[in-house]
Amino acid sequence: MISRKVAKALSFSLHLFPFATLRLCVRHFLAQRARLIDKAPIPNTQNHPMRCLVIYDIPNDRLRNKVADICLDYGLDRIQFSAFLGSLSRNHQEELMLKVEQRMDDNPGNIQLIPICAKDWGERMTYEVEADEETSDEEETA
Repeated sequence: MISRKVAKALSFSLHLFPFATLRLCVRHFLAQRARLIDKAPIPNTQNHPMRCLVIYDIPNDRLRNKVADICLDYGLDRIQFSAFLGSLSRNHQEELMLKVEQRMDDNPGNIQLIPICAKDWGERMTYEVEADEETSDEEETA
C-alpha cells in the first residue's frame, strides 16, 4: 500500500510529467522499497532454544531406557512414558538425534523430535487429571 504522501506526490507529478515518466517514478519507488526490505536483518534462530517434543516407540526395553536417559541428559522433562518435552537449540536438537541414532544402531524403533514454535505452543490444549493420594492408596490395598 502506498502512503498518502507518496500518492499525493505521484498525482501531482501526473500533471507535470507524461504518463511514461510517472510509471518510471513508481517503478523506482517500488524498487527502492524492495531493496530496503531485502536488507532487513534475518534473525539467527540457529542457537535460540525452541521447545521440542521427543516421542519414541522402541520395542527393546534396554534401548528404550537408554534413549530416555539421553533425553534426561539434555534436560528434557518426561511428560508421558515415551514422550519428553523441553527447550533445545537447533545444535542440541541435531546432537541429541545423532546420539540416539548411534545408540539405536540398526535396532527397530521410531524416534521423532518435533520442534514447536512459540505461537503453536501458546495454542496447545491440555487435559490432565492427577490421581488423589487417597484414591491411589485404596487401589493399592485392594
